[in-house]
Amino acid sequence: MVHHACRAGAYDEGFDPIYWQRITQSTRKVIVHQLGAYETNLSIMQEFFPRDAGGAPDLRAEPQVSDPNASRFILNEVGLCLMSLGRLREAVPFFERKNAIALSMDDWRNASIGYQNLAELHLCLGDPSAGSGHGLAAGAEAAREALTLARKAANKQEERNSLAYLAWAEALRGALDAALAHFAEAEALDREMDSSVQYLYSVEGIFHAETLLRASPSPARGGGAGVGVARRITEANLEICEHNHWPDDTSRCRRVLGDIAATEGCHADALPHYDEALRIARSISHRPALIEALLARGRHLAVVGDAAARQEGFEQLNEALGYALQGGYRICEADIRIALALAYRAAGDASRAAEQAARARALSEEMGYAWGVADAAAFADNEWWNE
Repeated sequence: MVHHACRAGAYDEGFDPIYWQRITQSTRKVIVHQLGAYETNLSIMQEFFPRDAGGAPDLRAEPQVSDPNASRFILNEVGLCLMSLGRLREAVPFFERKNAIALSMDDWRNASIGYQNLAELHLCLGDPSAGSGHGLAAGAEAAREALTLARKAANKQEERNSLAYLAWAEALRGALDAALAHFAEAEALDREMDSSVQYLYSVEGIFHAETLLRASPSPARGGGAGVGVARRITEANLEICEHNHWPDDTSRCRRVLGDIAATEGCHADALPHYDEALRIARSISHRPALIEALLARGRHLAVVGDAAARQEGFEQLNEALGYALQGGYRICEADIRIALALAYRAAGDASRAAEQAARARALSEEMGYAWGVADAAAFADNEWWNE
């Protein structure tokens, strides 16, 4: 219906009511939030652009809708879909174009959302060319701009989300105290908006739980209270995500629960969570969830499994590495190379293990990725949760 409306020149009707009301069902955004169908959504969004001489959508042109709010939405959706499909660098100009429209309209809330998307994008890329100094600086800068705009809009929801992205940026760079302080502020805002919500949820809750895991001492040194809090956050998050039918966040919650079990040395409890995380991730078109599930399950099998499991683990780690290299997920690449180092060492191949650890460390130092540097150092010192 969208295709034929747009080919007939009825772009406004194709957007609303056909797409907005009948397909995505307004802010429910069924097609992406509940179906995880980012590839299908991208195909629909491309219909709103004019065709080039070869008949392909010209995404460099402007969407052919008359309402600037619709144009802003379409550009943002294209960016989100490209980012979710593993085409990170292609997504950047669409978020920038969306932000320009929102700022020109003094639409501070939607401009904040656009900068949150840029923050997430840069924090996946970890690309030194994307900002000043270390690669993760661009993500932190975008998160701070998102926070400024959210406060200008007096919008607590976007202020909460922006604080969570800023906290995640600080965590990745090793500033754990600052990160946990920002998460606490975001959580307090959440409770102001809804007293029934105890913890951050969706991707913000996932970020918070992962940071708490990193901030806790290893089991070899007695563990830490943060692991228990991370579990409570993630269990509550999983309940919300399953209730709302958010498959990508559900997959990531399952993966975090697997990581928590593995951190505590409960490897038999970890595998069912990893299995479910991967099953869901393979059923949707969301590349970050798939990479994370493959990484977590592959590392688990390659390090603690028998010979057959180790082979499967290597296959999944290499599949994850292929996606990370193809899409530019440099943070994930560093994590995967650490996992490969552990896997090679478990298989008795010290040379390849050292090579992967060295590559992970060099990449992490280039990006300013503190956890990657710490993991490489822990690998060298034989300090790891599963050893």
